[in-house]
Amino acid sequence: MMERVVHQIPALILLAALGVVSGAGAIPLWGGFAKASPLNPAAAQEALAQPDAQREAASAAGLTAADFNLPLGVLRIGDRQAAIPDWRLISFSDLPVLAEAGAWGSVSWQRGDAIANVLTVGDLQGGFDVHLLTVAAIADQLGVYARNSREGGIRAIPLDKFGLLNYQTLSFLVRAAPALLSLKVADSRLVKDLIAIVDPTFVATGGTTLGELIKQQPKYGEISLSYLDLANYTIGELPGIEIVPIQNFSQWESAKLTEVPLLEHLSLWTLPGKIGVQGEIAIATVQEADEGALEVVFSAPEPAPEQARSLHWRVGQLQVGGLGTGDLTTVNRGLERLGAAIYNPSFKVVPHRVSRDEIQLVAYFRTCRRSGEGTAADCSPYGIGPIPFMVVKPGDAVFLGQQAFGAIPYSPIPEPPDLAPDESSRVTQVIETLADNPGPAGLVAFSSTLALALVWWLWKGNLANMLILLAQVTRDLRPIQKHSSPRSRPNPKGQKKA
Repeated sequence: MMERVVHQIPALILLAALGVVSGAGAIPLWGGFAKASPLNPAAAQEALAQPDAQREAASAAGLTAADFNLPLGVLRIGDRQAAIPDWRLISFSDLPVLAEAGAWGSVSWQRGDAIANVLTVGDLQGGFDVHLLTVAAIADQLGVYARNSREGGIRAIPLDKFGLLNYQTLSFLVRAAPALLSLKVADSRLVKDLIAIVDPTFVATGGTTLGELIKQQPKYGEISLSYLDLANYTIGELPGIEIVPIQNFSQWESAKLTEVPLLEHLSLWTLPGKIGVQGEIAIATVQEADEGALEVVFSAPEPAPEQARSLHWRVGQLQVGGLGTGDLTTVNRGLERLGAAIYNPSFKVVPHRVSRDEIQLVAYFRTCRRSGEGTAADCSPYGIGPIPFMVVKPGDAVFLGQQAFGAIPYSPIPEPPDLAPDESSRVTQVIETLADNPGPAGLVAFSSTLALALVWWLWKGNLANMLILLAQVTRDLRPIQKHSSPRSRPNPKGQKKA
């Protein structure tokens, strides 16, 4: 019995000594978050609540009523009705401006920026799918006629309004719009001006078409339209590009919404990826959650009598997001604010501020890209925002899309921290030293260290360090003690005993 106690003393003393060192800051014990102990997962979750470039407290001040200015309509489902944005009257240019500066992956913006100047055509894949549109289809929806037989219209729009053309070379252009292959070079001021920039001696002769010219002189096909001031030309000078789907142009995913003529003014109700109004109408209430925080609760009826489903949202609460398998899914460690893509997968609605009197709901968009031709888009979690959306009062009816009740809060599971490599090797070295140098003098020194460490632990209350190191020491000390007895210890350097 006494022998067992004596064997445990070096382990406890070593634990004390290393605890003092690590507590003094020489050896950081926690991986990941410097200020979030694994024993406190709430702190770790709070550290993830904002992306790296947005470490502000979530929605502390809230927004003013003037920020929430979307026109509203009424949606009826069964015997219930709720106010929703009137999507027939809302385009991207009508959405409120971004309420805060921020960054999300490679996307950044300033407070007050319009969302149409931030989002790209590629960001709306799998949601509004605007890449399937043509400029002619957009113009017809807005009454800007595209047919040649009508007066004015789309043919008179300056090409600088079609910023996507800046990403095109002549070869890309004819690939996207094959009708341009038969365009006579001598009749095209734009083509002649573009080639003259790189070849001032160029003269268009006869009936040479653009397709023939590029075949004869491939170098001309590599000239970018960005060399020209496109404000001096109109869509009518490139006949046929107005009926080309946006996705046919080179680098269409990177084009801002404002770089496609009239797109930002098109009603969201008419986009290829439709606004969804299938779901349920729930009643919003506000209740106090743990630690005094307020949360909004949406209660929707079940078909069976006296049954209801509840949905709990709290400001800053997280869930796992992202779609696909690419790098974009790891933006903000793959986490997004808890909410739901109620109307369309391109954006989601989340609580921005919750009080006893009102609930501020805001919208966040995501960014999407394809990794290759024919592949599905990889999309980030939702984090481009916030955009003021709606304000509801406790007791109001609120529409929730079909996806809302599938939104599951993210709950980080703390993992026991491992000792840093330096600590582990230090533990092994000290244990080996203790095994090789037994004796009363060492025991006295170790006992003194143990007493000092216990005083330090009582002062700091850092018992977690003690438990971690004790487990490490116990694991490593036993095999060393087993092989360190005089009968089993190997003779150094193979020397014979005297």
